[in-house]
Amino acid sequence: MNAHEQRILQRARTLHLKGDNLAALNLLMALDESSMSCDSLILLGLCHSELGQHCNAIASLERATTLAPDNSRCFYNLGFVAMSANELEVAEENYLKTIRLDHDNAGAYNNLALVYEKQKKLSEAERVCREGIAAVPDSFELHNTLGGLLTISSRAALALEQYRKACTINPGNLLARSNILMCMNYIKTPVQDYLRECVAWNAACKEYSQIPPFDYDARKPSGGKLRLGYFSADFRVHSVAYFMESVIHFHDRDKFEVHLFSDVKRPDDVTARFKGMADEFHDISTLDNPAAASYIRSCGMDVIIDLAGHTGSRLELFARRVAPIQMTYMGYPASSGVDNMDYRLSDELADPPGCEEFFTEKLLRIRGGMWAFSPMANAPDVAPPPCIQNHYFTFGSFNDVAKLSDEAVNCWAAILKEVPFSRLLLKSRHLGAEQLRETIYCRFAAAGVDDRSRIMFAPHTESVAEHLNMYSQVDLALDSFPYNGTTTTFEALWMGVPVLTLAGNNHAARVGQAIISRLGLGSFVAHSRGHFVKAAMAFAAKPETTAQLRPLLRNILCGSGQCDGVRVAREIERLVLSTQTCHSADT
Repeated sequence: MNAHEQRILQRARTLHLKGDNLAALNLLMALDESSMSCDSLILLGLCHSELGQHCNAIASLERATTLAPDNSRCFYNLGFVAMSANELEVAEENYLKTIRLDHDNAGAYNNLALVYEKQKKLSEAERVCREGIAAVPDSFELHNTLGGLLTISSRAALALEQYRKACTINPGNLLARSNILMCMNYIKTPVQDYLRECVAWNAACKEYSQIPPFDYDARKPSGGKLRLGYFSADFRVHSVAYFMESVIHFHDRDKFEVHLFSDVKRPDDVTARFKGMADEFHDISTLDNPAAASYIRSCGMDVIIDLAGHTGSRLELFARRVAPIQMTYMGYPASSGVDNMDYRLSDELADPPGCEEFFTEKLLRIRGGMWAFSPMANAPDVAPPPCIQNHYFTFGSFNDVAKLSDEAVNCWAAILKEVPFSRLLLKSRHLGAEQLRETIYCRFAAAGVDDRSRIMFAPHTESVAEHLNMYSQVDLALDSFPYNGTTTTFEALWMGVPVLTLAGNNHAARVGQAIISRLGLGSFVAHSRGHFVKAAMAFAAKPETTAQLRPLLRNILCGSGQCDGVRVAREIERLVLSTQTCHSADT
């Protein structure tokens, strides 16, 4: 590399690190590409990739690998830009080459595992993670990724071990700590143990966060509209959007100025709809946490409501406070544990009086239910029960496989054994992985159901309409436990499929009961595993019971008030206004 190229490369690197990839690219393009060094070609490829010019990025990195075939950095970066372009086979090939050249490259192992996950090769992804950990035992990212893979395959207890190892290696990483808390919802966890982890998260945030804390004085607005903000990374095609769209639409704009703070990385048509409903729409997806906190504070919210909890990566903003009053709602089924999160919005069935010890936040209860489901406008018509044509009864669960606990598998297997010729249809986005399907077959076989024809897997569906149409193949939906479904329960009911749920003792395990009880369908709420099995048997023995309900369920659901965005919007407004005058009162 000559002196001129070295100067250009240094300036381009500085611009690239500042995020000005276009300026960096223009500098590099002024060089003679045919004589560029390996380092310049790598940076050129990365700049192309950041600007979405994926073909150019891959071409630049391929030239770098030709120029320096023994340089692992070339292959690693080619794998990186190919992965960004969703060229997964190219990415796989180059990460494998990286590992052959550099056995201790934790990033290559980690990214290769992520490539395999995208390819639905979960066993290969897990194997690569374990090989990487053997080579680089102190890799935070590998332990964290392995934890994610184990969660996907409903091995939450093993996932917790990996997340804890990740936190030991990097105690300041709040994402891994959030993963621990999220994972604890999948298994029965004593509330004291859960809250202990909350305290650890909060302490780590205070110690390691780069966001300076900011204390607001509690104050009453001096007049005019109250500035109400919502924060989410899910203002897009996502389950949270099903419940928030009508609420935001129906807020009283004479009293409230509604701001949406969006962390959506890939906006879509739903994002555009949310943008059109907001008084102010703020895209903070490109801001790091300190910049995002500063920006939100500058917007002067009176109240801000987080819709993610520990499912997101921005809870740090609320831990360091961005508004005088902060609330959490909807997106997470347990306490955030954040001492600066003042309130949690719920309802009297999901979080009944007496459960206050489960939360660090003060509970504010939405009367009549916390949900306002917005069904798809062109959802398919309700289909007749499939047992009429099949001559056997089909149970179904479309919940995430992570919720498929050992307790649920054993219970569902007991149902299949007691109901001759019955089938169980499972649908989840990860079930395209053959190894995961094989694992589920083995789990049911261990529970006494070794006839594989009785466990069916629904294929991946590209559209929401196709997904909803799959409910036409289910006679009775079985809710997961101890972590119930929410969106899937509403979807099933909208498509005329009754849902049998098992009531538990915390929010995640009471969601099904909270939804179904409001429909006047108490016979579909079980209070023990034995009761759950007997109820499922009874419904299968008299399929006319569920068949008669199918054409009625949409109207029943709407009549329950759980599709009423006006009601929920007014309730949230009532509760928000109550906090302006009396912060200490529980509602």
